Amino acid sequence: MQRNHKIDFIKAIAIIYVVFIHSIAPIIDKYPIASPDWNILLIYRTIVSPSVPLFFMCSGVLLFDENKNITVESIFKKYLPRILIALFFWSAIYEVQNLYLLHNQPSVIKKTAIEKAIQNLIFFRHNHQMYYLHIMILYYLLTPIAKVFLDHAKISEIKLFLVIWAIFGICLPTFSRITFLKEYAGFTKYVYMPMGYAAVGYGILGHYISQKSKTKSINKASALLSVLAGFLLALIMTKRLSMEQNQVIITFWGGMSFSVLLISKGFFELVYSLDLKLFGLKFFEKISLASFSIFLTHDIFLKFAKFYSFNLNNFSMNILYSLPLFTFIVVLLSYILYLILKFIPIVNKYLI
Repeated sequence: MQRNHKIDFIKAIAIIYVVFIHSIAPIIDKYPIASPDWNILLIYRTIVSPSVPLFFMCSGVLLFDENKNITVESIFKKYLPRILIALFFWSAIYEVQNLYLLHNQPSVIKKTAIEKAIQNLIFFRHNHQMYYLHIMILYYLLTPIAKVFLDHAKISEIKLFLVIWAIFGICLPTFSRITFLKEYAGFTKYVYMPMGYAAVGYGILGHYISQKSKTKSINKASALLSVLAGFLLALIMTKRLSMEQNQVIITFWGGMSFSVLLISKGFFELVYSLDLKLFGLKFFEKISLASFSIFLTHDIFLKFAKFYSFNLNNFSMNILYSLPLFTFIVVLLSYILYLILKFIPIVNKYLI
């Protein structure tokens, strides 16, 4: 089956964005809000905010394709086992790493620490980025139902779903706590769409955009305007709320925020409105193929970097340049690990 180079491009960009976000997270609180360096981080963090939604949209294009036969049986025999095996294996690796890093002498690790690590595994208190896999469990379970809907729904019905999703899955979570909508909490708390279910909405949006591009041209100006509007909304509101509360407020960086929806939608439309040789470069295909592995393993390197005090201060350059360089190093190390792991058959099949 021919690869979808546009999906490869988007997935490659998305995984780089993910690593960028997790490189920024530990340091952004260390800079005074609205200081020059903080403003640089603000811009970077806003640019990379659509990372996970882009993955959800790519999954929608691939899973909801009418030519892809996905049954309830295949979900339980193929998709769920793979995601669960990877989830618990890599979560266990992170627990072992945490035990090592938190104790100078691993041979005398306290029994209570081991018990807590086991409890973390059992009760889904996994490493922070694993929330994506938690959501994908639900995403896969809902995939056969979503496919039935998409295979039989009229365009107007799909548009209606997307409007309902945008209102209850995106707008309410974004604005219900910072606008007049908080006065209607007695209503909104019952009708807003939790994040796991809203993720499927992103998948349907990705599917809709990809199908639309086959029958009619996508307005490039409208797509670009969507990206810019979302970027400016996230930039302005994050800075305003952070200055007002004297702490970093990430509401408008969240994957289910209205600003990130605008950026994600616009970016996806831009890619699908263009036919560039850039999309077919082997670089993007290779990073796309490695994206799941990079997602699972990159925080191993970030944790070691923090433990051994390898950070942006090690680079004698402005944060404008040192942050992309640091992110590049983490992506490179994660990719090298992927190249090693993929030669182990059982690991390649089930864990990456």
